[in-house]
Parts: sequence; structure tokens; C-alpha cells
Amino acid sequence: QFWTGACPKEALKIEHKLLTEFGGLDKDEYEIFDINVSEAKDDYVHTISLGQVRMFQCSQKNSDVMLLVPGYGASACIFYRILKALAEKFRVYALDLRGMGLSGRPKYTPKSREETEQWFIEGINIWRQKMGITEKFILVGHSIGGYLSTCYSLQYPEQICNLILLSPAGYLPRPPDKDIKVFIKRQSWGKRCLFKWALGYWAEGKSPLSILRGFGRLSKHTFLKKYINNMYDLPPKEKAAYKAYLGQILLLPPSGEKCLAYILEPGAFAVSPLIHRIPLHSLQMPVTFAYGSHDWMESTAGEMLKNERSDMRVEVFVVAHAGHHLYCDNPLQMSNIILERAKVRQKIVFLQEFASFQ
Repeated sequence: QFWTGACPKEALKIEHKLLTEFGGLDKDEYEIFDINVSEAKDDYVHTISLGQVRMFQCSQKNSDVMLLVPGYGASACIFYRILKALAEKFRVYALDLRGMGLSGRPKYTPKSREETEQWFIEGINIWRQKMGITEKFILVGHSIGGYLSTCYSLQYPEQICNLILLSPAGYLPRPPDKDIKVFIKRQSWGKRCLFKWALGYWAEGKSPLSILRGFGRLSKHTFLKKYINNMYDLPPKEKAAYKAYLGQILLLPPSGEKCLAYILEPGAFAVSPLIHRIPLHSLQMPVTFAYGSHDWMESTAGEMLKNERSDMRVEVFVVAHAGHHLYCDNPLQMSNIILERAKVRQKIVFLQEFASFQ
């Protein structure tokens, strides 16, 4: 890691800082640990646990479980601004996706979209089994984490009581007016060459993070600095800590990030749009979509499902003063939406239990 300067131990140190200094958590309010999801030593899922001491997690039957799944290249810690509020009402687990964040970096073996989805789904399910979570849980996913959370819910609907999607990727196909080939033809000769190179790079399964690694430590002070300044409106000290954190986890060796070309086309449009892949009566749990008011992610998927699918219970929310990272831009409204929608699950359980006594 000399060229990039990426160090898991340093990233973990900053993770604690984000959770405590900027997330308002005391050190005894959370626990960080890794769970192996295969026999490979480097195939483990990094986890943040809140709401109880881990050793007693399975004995608290009156406490619903909420699982948070981050987006591409990110980690569980990105939710640090809403974790405390959620943990006051739920047993909260936030995990790094397999091969991303501070999870292990096993060899990425999938060669297709189907294999890619199954690789991540299997990782989450094995994690659940090893954690001893047998009851239904609330699943919250952001961006590609929202895509994979939907795939997980389609494969294991009996496990999920409430699906909450924060600016989910992979729901819609590329619209006709955004044809990539037409777009490239309209560019100057130099830009055409650049875009064609980028398309070839994407098709080979290489990710944008490979470019960051190529620039090594320099990328932290150029590309990452510009990205964070443009995407996050944070106080200076908090922004500096967040930049340092991303500068560690994004430059670790590649693994799960190689999923990108199998799931999304350039421009973040779906290879196999989820909006066409949800069978009738397959998602019986409440489904929530939330988007930022100036989100770059296409936000019509939630409204389309709400208006066109009478077999689904869909609600759509817009988070004010927020972009794609709505949990960071407006943590108060985002946590309130999640808690309010999670109550739907609790009301259903209460009615079911009440009916059983009649």
C-alpha cells in the first residue's frame, strides 16, 4: 500500500473519530467487528453494531433489527450522522459490502450480472446467519446498496419486513434521449477519444477507483478533495476527517468494486433494470423510496412503482436540501423518514399479534 498510502488501521482510527466526534456516539454505544463469510481469510464483512451489546443481541425479542447497506465503494460509517437516532429505536447493524470499505478484499470471481448479485446476496445472508438473526428485519440500502437490497428482498422476501431505499441505483433503463453513442458523436475529436477510452475501460470491468490508485497519494489532494468539496456541505473539521477516511478506504486493493460494469452501464443506468424484474406479489413488505431534492440519481422509479403496481405498498419521499448522499446532507429529515416508515412494520406486527388473541 506504499504508493496509495491506504492503511486499514488508519481508516479504522478515523472511523471511530467520525462515529464519536461527529456522530455523537459514546464508545460504549457501538461495537465494531468483522464476520467471515467464507473459508477465505480475507473474505469478511466489516460491521458496526448499535443498540445493544453484541453478545446479547439475539435475546432481545422486543427489539426490531435494522440493517444498513451502503453504496458503491463506501462503508457502514457513511451513515454516522443518522446512526445514533436510529439506534434509539432499533438494534442497528451497518455493514460494509463484501470486498468494499473495511471488509476483506477476496478475489472477485463473478463473471456476469447474475453471479455478481448472488456474490453480494450470499455475503449478506451468511453474515445474517452467523449473527444469529432469525427474525424479520428492516433493510435500508443506499445507491448500489439499494439495488442489492432489492435483489436480496426478492430472493429472501420472508426475511424482510420493511424495505427502505435511499436514492437506489439500477432501477431504470437508459432513456432513448440519452444514448451514449449519440452523445459521443456530438463531442469534439479529443473528447470522443476520451469517452471511447472510458467506455473500453468500463467494459473491461475496471472501476473509476483504479484511476485514483494510479495517481496514488496525489489523488487524495486532487480528485478526492474536489469530489468532497462538491458533494458534501460539511464543517471544515468534519470534512477533513471524512476526506481522510475516504482517502483510506477507496484506495485499498480492488475487490467488490469490480461489480460496477455487471450492474450498471456508463451514466449509472441499469444493465437489467429492477423496475422490470419485480414479479407480481413478490415484495409484500412496505417499500420506501427516498431521494435528495437535488439528487443526480433518476428519481422516477419510485413514483412509477407507486402509481403502476397496486400489488405493492410504495411510498416516495424527497429529502430537502440534499443530494445523492441524503443521510449526510440532511440527517434529521432522513432519520425521521426512516423511523416513521419503520413504524409501519411495528403497526403491522401489533395488529397481527392483536388478531391472534381474538
